[in-house]
Order: sequence, then C-alpha cells, then structure tokens
Amino acid sequence: MGKKRVLLVEDEIIIARDIYNMLIHTGYEVVAVVNTAAEAIQKAEKLKPDVVLMDIMLESKRAGIDAANYIYFNIGIPIIYMTSYTDKVTVEKAIKSEPFGYLLKPFEERELQTNIEVALYKFQMEKKLKERERWLSTILISIREGVVATNVQGRVTFLNPLAEKLIGVNADEALGKLVNHLVHIIDENTQKKIAIPIKAITKGKNFTFPPRCFLKGKNGQTTPVAPLIAPIKNEHQEITGLVLTLANIQAQRKAEEERLESLEQLTQSMTGIIQALATTIEMRDPYTAGHQRRVAHLASAIAEKMGLPPEKIKIIKLAAEVHDIGKIHVPAEILSKPGKISEVEFNLIKTHPQVGYEVLKNIDFPWPIADIVHQHHERLDGSGYPQGLKNGQILLEARIIAVADVVEAMASHRPYRPAKKIQEALQEIDRQKGKLYDPKVVKACLQLFQEGFLLCP
Repeated sequence: MGKKRVLLVEDEIIIARDIYNMLIHTGYEVVAVVNTAAEAIQKAEKLKPDVVLMDIMLESKRAGIDAANYIYFNIGIPIIYMTSYTDKVTVEKAIKSEPFGYLLKPFEERELQTNIEVALYKFQMEKKLKERERWLSTILISIREGVVATNVQGRVTFLNPLAEKLIGVNADEALGKLVNHLVHIIDENTQKKIAIPIKAITKGKNFTFPPRCFLKGKNGQTTPVAPLIAPIKNEHQEITGLVLTLANIQAQRKAEEERLESLEQLTQSMTGIIQALATTIEMRDPYTAGHQRRVAHLASAIAEKMGLPPEKIKIIKLAAEVHDIGKIHVPAEILSKPGKISEVEFNLIKTHPQVGYEVLKNIDFPWPIADIVHQHHERLDGSGYPQGLKNGQILLEARIIAVADVVEAMASHRPYRPAKKIQEALQEIDRQKGKLYDPKVVKACLQLFQEGFLLCP
C-alpha cells in the first residue's frame, strides 16, 4: 500500500516548509506545494491527491474556502483547513464548505497526523455510505412485492408471481384456499404464526403486523418480510375483500446488519483515536501521567452508580480520557513547574478546555466529546471557565467529569503541591455541592468511596 498523497496549499514560505517537513517525517508523500487558490485547483485536478491541506487565508479571505469548495464538490477530494484565525465569520464560512479537519496554527506533528488520518477515514466511510445508498436505491426502485388478494371470507382470489415464489405455490393451487392456511407469517419475537383476523378487518378494524416478521414458504424456506393488509373497497366504500402485500426485506436486513457492523468499526476506530490523543498529552506532562485514565475510571464509576445507561457511561469514559488534551497548547515547563505558578501562567493553563474543544470539534465522533471536554471546568454557579455556564447549561457528562477531576487532582501529587488525603478531596466536593458541583453527582461519588472504591494507580 503506497503512501498517502497530500497537496499542501500555504502562502507563507516558512510555514509551508515546516508543514512539508512534518508531512515527510510522518510518512506522507507531498505531491505539490502551492500558494494560490488557482494553483490549488489546477494541481488537485491534475494530480488527484488523497487529501488537501488548505490555508483559509490566501489571496483574500474567501480564496482558500472557495478553492476548497471547488476541490471537494467538483473533484471529490477531502479538505483539511489550516488557519491562525478563529473569528466567528471565518469559522462559519469554513464549516459550510464541509471540511474533514481543522488545524489551528501552530500545530504539532501528532495533531497534523491525527487530522489527516481521521479525514481520510471519514472520507472513505462517507464514500462507502454513498455507494451503499445508491445500491439500496437501485434495489428499492426495482423491487417487487408479493401480492395476495382474497374475498371477504379470506379465500384467495389472486396471487402474483412473486407471491407464488415466496409462498412456494402456483396460482392455480392457491386459488380458493383460505389465506391463513396458505400464508404462514411468523412473529420473530414469539416465533408463533400470526393469524390474520379476517372478520375484524372486513368489519373496518385496523390490523398491524409486528415490526419483525418472516414468511415461511411451503418448502420450509424463510424470508424476512414487511407484510401489510388492507381492505378492498368498491365504489360504494363497501369492503369486498382484502389485499395482503409481502415486501421482501432481505436486502434491507443485510444492509442494516452491515450498517451496524460499520458503526461498530467506526466506534472502535474513534476509541483508538481517543486513546492516542490521551497518550499524546500524558507523554508531554509526566506529572499528570495517568490522571486522565484515573479520572475516566472514577467518572465512569460515578455514572454507573447514578444508573446511567451503558452508552452514556461509555461516552463519559471516552471524554474523560481526553479531557486535558488542550494542555498540548501549554508549554511543558509550565505544566511541570515546581512551586507556585504566576497569574499569567495560570491563565494560559485555563485555556486548555477551549483548546481541547478546538482540537476535537472537527473529529466526527458519534458522541459530543468536544462539548464535554469544553465544559469540564464549568461550575453550577457560573464561576467556571471558559464559557461561564450555569446549572442546566452544563452537560451532565461534563458535570460528572468535573467532580471526578477535582477528586483525582486533589488526591494526586503535583509539582507545586503534595497530594492531599482522599478524605479532604471528598470533603471539598461535599462542601461545594449545589454551588460548584452537581449534588447528585457528588452523592454518587461519596457513596462509591464509602463502599470502598479505590482510585486506580
């Protein structure tokens, strides 16, 4: 398998050279480096790279975005934006062009590689999904349904060829027989045959089959079907019979299974990305190595104690594993500085939820990971950061991680202070419940430790 081919569009020579070196070092082939929108389009059409790294600000504010729109929508190549600007108007314009990634300059080599790999994976999944949708569309357009008609007594008066095939009888053999003796529709849940209430339907009552059924043919073969039955009415609105349609949904079932399988693969891939991101920050800051893992362990235990569903617990664990990813923006010497940090240094550290959000927001997670990370330092009374959210404005997942984060941080050694006893940490959250921390979350956390819960090493 060859190297992934990248087209680099950057109008600042020094920055372009740095990014080029990072791409080469991480194993990508740079097919060209250009500095104008026109050249970008020309090279994309000619060289057909796997992905384009596009500086938003080229000759003008819209040049990069316009070129990206053309390349993606006309040539079909995924775009990753690079910019030093984060103003609202620029971001909104960029989002409308459906980028597959968004890098804030300056960025690290690992961040660049992660964005490219996620963009390529997302693009391939989107491509496969579109191909699957086209395939299913063709099937649905050409599909035919089995049709069985009866009189008011429920005796068969008509059978089309597909119904003959599904049931396993020919029309001559079926005519005049009771539909309930001829057609065997089974409820998948109960595995019992469904008796069609002929009399009730002919008297005007509605009847609906269970959501999952299969048809058992004369030869014992089973076919998943979506059956429908309705009365046949004459011009006087009198019921003269019934019509039963049998839609063969085998293709849809298969597609559903494949979709679920693809979703599981996507989930595993995204989980791997989260673990890689978690490792990145822990490698930079040895004093917090394991912090995210321990917070994830405690947060998921709190969520479980609160009776949250498994999917919600999984989201909380994954978000907690990268809740400090924004610290990649903070110099390592500040993170590991012994003694008291200055106000300027603390304000820089406080940017990590926003930076974490910027890093994660364009990764197409099937969960609100970026928003949870963004909010994990918010507090109920609005005294938190970076948005000053209050009460119900804060996601439950973020409120849970906030409590777990405080408990773990207080109970762990830091360069600027020794570890405190776990009891002191628990007293702190108990004292501030209702003001800073969600009372229900605090209650669950306290119960855990009362029952002997231990922070993982």
